[in-house]
Amino acid sequence: MNPLISIIVPIYNSDSFLDQTINSIISQTYTQWELILVNNGSSDRSKFLMDSYEKKDQRIKCIHFEKNSGGPAFPRNEGMKISKGEYVAFLDADDFWEKEKLEKQISLIDSNTKLIISSEAYKVDEFNKNVGEFNRSYLFKRLKKFFDFKNIFLIYNPIILSTSLVKNSPDLKFQENENLQSIEDWAFWIDLVSTGYEIKIIDTPLCSYRVHKDSLSNKNNENQYKKGYVLYKNLYLEGRIETYKYYFLIMIQSFRLLKFKFLGRK
Repeated sequence: MNPLISIIVPIYNSDSFLDQTINSIISQTYTQWELILVNNGSSDRSKFLMDSYEKKDQRIKCIHFEKNSGGPAFPRNEGMKISKGEYVAFLDADDFWEKEKLEKQISLIDSNTKLIISSEAYKVDEFNKNVGEFNRSYLFKRLKKFFDFKNIFLIYNPIILSTSLVKNSPDLKFQENENLQSIEDWAFWIDLVSTGYEIKIIDTPLCSYRVHKDSLSNKNNENQYKKGYVLYKNLYLEGRIETYKYYFLIMIQSFRLLKFKFLGRK
């Protein structure tokens, strides 16, 4: 089985890292893919680089928007609208993959049509120096003993978006809400597991996640934690979580915020 994978990369002023990101896709040992590059109003050389790769490889498609939408949710959604793959993979424009990433993930595909596959990731700085490693599968495996997928994702987000592979569906959509910017991926996974998606996490790193001063997640920091309150409030008002669970989750998020203020992001 060699299904087509649609890879969506939202791009905003990412010319410093874009070559490495795109080349990590071109170098994949699994070759049945299409790459959709979505320019979200860049003012640097990103458009030139995107177009040059599109001319070299017929598997690469570019979409250009003149105005920036304010976050990556919109360009990801626009990319998914034209995607043709049976599966969708997401990659941020400053991250990059190990060459066997897609091959290892596609080998885990089974008859389950509602499946998300992710992996661990290395942390690298702007100079490609390894500065650490994520270990989200450790907590995920332990929480699985006590909670279902829906409740695990309410407690925390175990998926690094740039490592993910998900079954394509017309229902896939990121919330284009500026109040959820930088945690829109967390809301996305909550939406999917609420409809019955299951998760597999490969406990070896298949991606390098860029940590640098201009990255969106690094810029948000404390605000990113505060947006968790907005997410929980929205779920509560939509009737998707009970009152007792809402206050319990608010308490957990408050603890995370205090921990960040005193200890930083660990």
